[in-house]
Amino acid sequence: MTDSRFAEPFVTRFFERFEVKSSGCWEWWWGLTSAGYGRFWDGQRQIGSHVWSYEYHNKVIVPKGMEVMHSCDNPACVNPNHLSLGTTKDNAQDRVKKGRGARGQRNGSAVVTDKEAERIIRLLNARMKREHICTTIGCSKYTVGKIAQGVSYKHLPRGEQIRRRRRQSGLSNKQARYVIRLLNSGMKRKEVKELVGCSEYIVGCIARNETFKHLPREG
Repeated sequence: MTDSRFAEPFVTRFFERFEVKSSGCWEWWWGLTSAGYGRFWDGQRQIGSHVWSYEYHNKVIVPKGMEVMHSCDNPACVNPNHLSLGTTKDNAQDRVKKGRGARGQRNGSAVVTDKEAERIIRLLNARMKREHICTTIGCSKYTVGKIAQGVSYKHLPRGEQIRRRRRQSGLSNKQARYVIRLLNSGMKRKEVKELVGCSEYIVGCIARNETFKHLPREG
């Protein structure tokens, strides 16, 4: 592929910014979003490091309307063997499907063990900041966030503090926009609920435009 975005300086920079894990993941450590995805400057724009990796190794450009999916469920991973193309709906349904499978460390894509997840819960209950937990445990903010929300490792007991904080917090504008996007893709409300980690009632309110009315609806 003849593309200035894949010139030698960018390729060299890319291969200097991840660590190969025993799981096979190439875990990006240079610049992560709050959701745990890597960011990479390709000379033209900031792009997801996993997207750049997919395009570089497969010599293609990701078509509009398609997303790069992780088979390993590790958003920081840039290993091309763990990446594939899919629609927004495909990507979301894949996550829901995996969430219904094996729990915790028995899930082959788990990033931390049950014991580590229990420690994360204890640290959250002790009010330790999430970035400090990431450093202590050696995992991403995404992993800690999903445990805090009760989306992953659901079988482990949560402290009252986490449950109370979750009930009071509700959804952010960013999460509500994601709900709208998933609903517009044709995903069922029950699947959206499981993916986002909220109640089906809230999803229904957003679908009926009874809440988050300031956010644009499509379709």
